[in-house]
Amino acid sequence: MSQQTPPPSPRRLRKSLLIIGIALLVSSFCLFYLASQIDNDHSTTYQDTVDLSQSAGSYHYDFGTSHDLSVKPYAIVMQPHDYLTVNYYTTTNGTVYIVLWDETGADANNYKVLKHSDITDPIALSFTNDHPYEMLVKVYLASQNQQNIIPTTTTLHHYDRPQWVLFSVAVVLISLGAISVFKSKR
Repeated sequence: MSQQTPPPSPRRLRKSLLIIGIALLVSSFCLFYLASQIDNDHSTTYQDTVDLSQSAGSYHYDFGTSHDLSVKPYAIVMQPHDYLTVNYYTTTNGTVYIVLWDETGADANNYKVLKHSDITDPIALSFTNDHPYEMLVKVYLASQNQQNIIPTTTTLHHYDRPQWVLFSVAVVLISLGAISVFKSKR
């Protein structure tokens, strides 16, 4: 004859459910913490050398008519809350301005200058996309002197959305943990 193992006692089952429930609750709180602490800032830096003697035309800006040339990357997609910095490093003949163009619209007549550096600090410019939609931004250097060769650095700080996958798993685990704890009390 074979021996049969007796079913687990209700007390032992409740104790197991309580231990499982507490473990699930602790792991869910760890996942909540992890979801809130993951660094969501991703920086991408582009280096370029702009030779303004290659400029094909000029444009009339607030600071005067200037020759301009696009800086790599030629188009930057900025999500809401992204942050862009542009710098150039050189002593130039005359002032070179950094100009940001908003080219989000499909119609070329809707393109507009978002921001440009000013005479007090022409070598650095920063911009944050405070709009609730993504923007297509182009960076230009503009100068009245076409003899400038300028090394530039463009840095895009992209802020990712919160870690929703970890947050969702934590919600499921906290629900399962709470159910296990309440079942162990019955």
